[in-house]
Amino acid sequence: MGFFMAIALVVIAGGIGVFVIERLKYKYNQGTLGKKKLKSIQYLLDSLIPLGMFCGCSISIISGIFVPVFY
Repeated sequence: MGFFMAIALVVIAGGIGVFVIERLKYKYNQGTLGKKKLKSIQYLLDSLIPLGMFCGCSISIISGIFVPVFY
């Protein structure tokens, strides 16, 4: 049962990843990916994306330490 749960999690996470990448490719091809007119705002947007990814990873690691996983 644990093997199937692990495979299901990988399939679900992979599906979400493929969906996000395809959506980003579509927006890039349309030219609506998030380009701002002012350079300073574009730099802020570009710097907040990795910061958000780092915060999300940190929150998930901390919650994974303190919240037990029940199978």
